[in-house]
Amino acid sequence: RALRDRYLGLRREAAIRIIRRGLAEGAFAAAGTAEDRHDELYGAIFYRFFFQVGRLDEAAALRLVADVLEPVPVEAASGR
Repeated sequence: RALRDRYLGLRREAAIRIIRRGLAEGAFAAAGTAEDRHDELYGAIFYRFFFQVGRLDEAAALRLVADVLEPVPVEAASGR
């Protein structure tokens, strides 16, 4: 429990803040809450490592982020 509260909890909160800001600023087009996006993203990562299934190379990580957060191109997000 201490690991979860002190280590994972702080990092989860920080990641959720970043995702929430991206959603609010239009950098991410994904539906749902920042908490949902975080859990989907990190759940997939932890699952791969915990059960040692699949690879998570750079290309796979970028696809995962694109699928979960649906990043908006910088030009579109900034209104240019």
